[in-house]
Amino acid sequence: MNNKPTLNDNFLMDIFDYVKDLRFNPARCNEVYSALDLLMEHSNRRIFCTGVGKSGVVANKLAISLASIGYPAHFLDPTSALHGDCGLVQDEALIVSFSNSGNTSELAALLKHLSETRKELTVLMITSGISPYADFQITMPNFYEAFNVPTKSTTAAMIIVDLLISKILENEPPRYIENSFKANHPGGNIGAAIANSQS
Repeated sequence: MNNKPTLNDNFLMDIFDYVKDLRFNPARCNEVYSALDLLMEHSNRRIFCTGVGKSGVVANKLAISLASIGYPAHFLDPTSALHGDCGLVQDEALIVSFSNSGNTSELAALLKHLSETRKELTVLMITSGISPYADFQITMPNFYEAFNVPTKSTTAAMIIVDLLISKILENEPPRYIENSFKANHPGGNIGAAIANSQS
């Protein structure tokens, strides 16, 4: 008798279904490629990644991953931005916003203010909801999450982050990525491997 434990639970099944949707649903594929185009178009302009709470953690992951490959990306905390830090945001910037609901109050207030005070601002929203301030959107499922604790939604958002980074790595010239990563990642085992490859 096979008594090996299994993890055939709804968390894994829902995430697996979302990955299949990203891969095979033309609407989701078009959203991802539109987001990829936006990021690459802004590779020489400022990119601000923003979100509240756990969505902010995911937004920060995108910002630091982009920065490591030479993109001018920064994390923008919505609360701090509403108290002066939005002065960092210039005209023609790209705002990448993460919000499961799409209407987080602090984030909505920030996007409203920036849309009214910045010229040619572009907003990309990763959400399961709808935001009136989004010019482009990557749509996530409206997952059921026990006690409304972010689990599936944050995992799905992180998949989007790493998918976008992977697609940038595939589409930028290899020499650009190699030189940027070498310049920006001197520490740790990765930095040591880079140093050894240059010696």
